[in-house]
Amino acid sequence: MKTIYKNTIAVAINTAVFAAMIYAGTVAQAHEDEAVLQGILESYQAQQAETQAEEMECLALNIYFETHAKSLVDAMSVSDVVLNRVVSTRYPDTVCDVVHQGYKKDSRSCQFSWYCDGKHDEPYDDDSWEQSRKYAHDIYMNGNFRGMTQGATHYHAHWMKAYWASSLNRVARIGSHIFYIEK
Repeated sequence: MKTIYKNTIAVAINTAVFAAMIYAGTVAQAHEDEAVLQGILESYQAQQAETQAEEMECLALNIYFETHAKSLVDAMSVSDVVLNRVVSTRYPDTVCDVVHQGYKKDSRSCQFSWYCDGKHDEPYDDDSWEQSRKYAHDIYMNGNFRGMTQGATHYHAHWMKAYWASSLNRVARIGSHIFYIEK
């Protein structure tokens, strides 16, 4: 009986040691997996931050060249149109792609005329540029004034006669622009 008892204890001890080794290996593997996942998460977050910065830069450039950041209402309303296009299935799905849509070398068929007007696209007024960047951040990151154009996907300056305007439904005049939705 003593031998059976000793063997049972030995088996129990060996099983416990083996289980502890497996557990230790599992814990070690879990820590390794956690470190790998943490690295992936950090990489993803860095990529997201970079993408957000690029998107806000494109939005700020559009604000700058479309409105010169002269008024909050103009900046936010033209930005709302860009963001409305981003969420629409009829347009590209990033701010930069919407702003750059239609560009072809030596062509003037861009969605936003400043992007293919043949002029340089570098801001030259530091104050307006800084204000454009602030406006872009406010609407892109915080959603400030989102929806103010009631889903409009097109606009033009109030003084301009757009050849395409009659094919759309006018929403409103906001600031110095007139806004439209598709019929």
